[in-house]
Amino acid sequence: MFEFMTRRHAQPADTPLEEVRFTREDIFLLAGGFDSMGFALTQFTFDIVGYARHRGAPWREDMVARLAPLGLVDASGTPSDELAAAVGPLSSLGVMFTDGDHPTSRRDPRTASVSIDGDRATALVKADRRGGFRIVPLGERSTWPGKVERIFGLPPVFPAPEPASYRFSIGVSKGLGAAMRAGDVGRVRAACDLMGLPAEPLCSLVPWVGRRGSILRDALIFCSLDYRGSSYLEPEGVYDFRMVLADSPRFHTMHSILHPAIGVSFTEAYGVVEGPERPGYPCRIDSFVCVDFLPPGFDLLAYVTDFYDIPPEPGEEGTSCSSS
Repeated sequence: MFEFMTRRHAQPADTPLEEVRFTREDIFLLAGGFDSMGFALTQFTFDIVGYARHRGAPWREDMVARLAPLGLVDASGTPSDELAAAVGPLSSLGVMFTDGDHPTSRRDPRTASVSIDGDRATALVKADRRGGFRIVPLGERSTWPGKVERIFGLPPVFPAPEPASYRFSIGVSKGLGAAMRAGDVGRVRAACDLMGLPAEPLCSLVPWVGRRGSILRDALIFCSLDYRGSSYLEPEGVYDFRMVLADSPRFHTMHSILHPAIGVSFTEAYGVVEGPERPGYPCRIDSFVCVDFLPPGFDLLAYVTDFYDIPPEPGEEGTSCSSS
């Protein structure tokens, strides 16, 4: 579990917080449960059986042995003010994103996540091959965009010749991605016409998508969540730790596929709409398609935290239960 935390790898007492290596169990204990992005711990890496048996006692003992000499926790495992402030956004009901989809196994190719809670933001970054994570507070808000791009290693983003944004309603979005992958220009043009959008820029991109057969190749993938207004699950039994419940009528999530070389991003965005599919909740979640031809001066942070309203269906004036 703590294979990289050997005496040979002991960290000097003056190690800056941003360079300290934390285990996923450390982060669970410090955050009071799962980080809201589900980055440090997932259902595939959390030892619920072990936790049910010992309630984290050996994890805490190990954490104190390593982090107390650095002044980051006391003998009981309570974090210092500096560490508590840095960890706060990780388990918040705020806005967060990571560079990839939530994993479906123990293998997790994601490299970092960023969590924003009001005027506080913290990155959680995978350390080197020995494992573990670094907790990196982002500091002043004005510095966030540059730090985010460095954390994720964003390459140069070349602006599109004609910047434009396309937002398709839930109904019009059905089958639109498949049509683009199939090179079906007619279907894409019809979708643009229904939404009152200029067809030519997007239709000119369809042959490129069709030739590739997939928009994932050579792309950067970002997954964003907006938990503002949501709540935490009530602790119960062995699940006596913090987990986010996405129960806000304004809950949004986005799956963005960014192609820096051509200045285009494809996004499958999710919002909540009225309906009966989520018992106990006022709304259900549905998806819609967005395509952006990126302007000069692209700002990754602004882009992945700009949660879209659900566009109204053609002929409708508005959409219920959608706000950014």
